[in-house]
Amino acid sequence: MKKLFLTLVIAFAGIFSANAQVWMGGSVNFNRLKVNEDADAAFTYGIAPEIGYTIAPKWDIALALGYQGACAKNAIDFAVITGLDQFADKGGNDYKFNAITVNPYVRYTAFELGKVGFFIDGGFSWNHGIVKTPMVDNAKSNEYWFGFKPGIKFAASDKITFAAHIGSFGYDKVEDGASNFGLNVDNSAFTFGVWWNL
Repeated sequence: MKKLFLTLVIAFAGIFSANAQVWMGGSVNFNRLKVNEDADAAFTYGIAPEIGYTIAPKWDIALALGYQGACAKNAIDFAVITGLDQFADKGGNDYKFNAITVNPYVRYTAFELGKVGFFIDGGFSWNHGIVKTPMVDNAKSNEYWFGFKPGIKFAASDKITFAAHIGSFGYDKVEDGASNFGLNVDNSAFTFGVWWNL
């Protein structure tokens, strides 16, 4: 039994190492949002460098570490774009949010048509942020997300791949704040990235 188990482990390791490929790159996003026509614009933005490992023709594992930010003129807009509704009852102007993010995930490429591929990422993310408001300075905030993000990728060459996420489906919870479960297909869920295959 031990020999059979060892043989299977070696066989799987050989399959994975034969197809293994390391890639690195990252994604960026920037959104300008208005709750209504009379409201001031609010902004969200982020950058997430990442490294991944192709373990099989359709499977990748990856880790993204990044930065996210948001700013708004008033508490209501700030609560809408960040989910930090515990600040919605505070007055004044100039609300800011800065956070570091950790996002491990698994990617499955469902199918490919020539150089174009369609994939889905499954994983979780943790954001640890600092909130600055007219009433509170340097308040800490934690946000957790679990779910799936579909996307599309284009292999421009053997080394360069462009990819974009076009939405998300999952559960999002802000500590001491709002929670949400469902599908998000608005522009806040869109990210664009470039990957370099090593």
